Amino acid sequence: MPTHDFQEAELRALLDDPHQPAEERSAVALELIDGYLIRSRPRSLAREAERIFRMDLPRYLGRLPAEQAGWQWMNALGTLGHHAKVPEVGEAFLRRFPDSPLAPAVDSLARSTAMRVASEQRERRELEDSLRELDEKLAKERARLESRGEPTTRVSWELARERCDRPAHERLHDVSVVMCRSFLDAWAPGETREERLAVRKAREAEIIALVGLRRYTEARERLAAFRAADPEGERQTIASAIVATIPSGAEE
Repeated sequence: MPTHDFQEAELRALLDDPHQPAEERSAVALELIDGYLIRSRPRSLAREAERIFRMDLPRYLGRLPAEQAGWQWMNALGTLGHHAKVPEVGEAFLRRFPDSPLAPAVDSLARSTAMRVASEQRERRELEDSLRELDEKLAKERARLESRGEPTTRVSWELARERCDRPAHERLHDVSVVMCRSFLDAWAPGETREERLAVRKAREAEIIALVGLRRYTEARERLAAFRAADPEGERQTIASAIVATIPSGAEE
């Protein structure tokens, strides 16, 4: 399949034109799937693959568009982090194409993704429990300090830092990006060496989370801000290397 001159609007128009020969529409459907896959555009791939999966187009050069679309739809959803939907699509694929050569791979991906979803849900519950316990512990410490007329700033800092660190450690990017930004907004740049190191770690964690969420523009912006605010600290993290892994022209 050619990798140049990918006229997706025209291809979609041909695909949706019922007056076009069925075989030509099949060729166009496969070109769309291949084009988005080659160009690392999973969001567009997921959108078009879902549509093509629901179409009844004939084989073209040995490839059945709906069959190819179902498989690539699952993979695109996984790339985008929409893991909960992957097993559902896998079930639909197996109902429609139980004898497909792709059926074993589809079944395996659906099962492994379902296990991943269950594991992530368990990790989220455990994270919520651990943060709740931490909150209760530090609330008691805060009350003790207040009763003695002592400052409680350190307690608030510790809670905010842990709320950033723990989801970052578990790679729960959607939680990490919110908690680390909250910590940075409240406590950057830090006064003591310990505080500055915590800020560096939080900046790194936020950038890792943004890349994991495919929020590439924000990740690049945060990296630039990190370099401007703390160039030495940025060099001591992997933030730059993580941003460098973003494919050129990658779709967010």
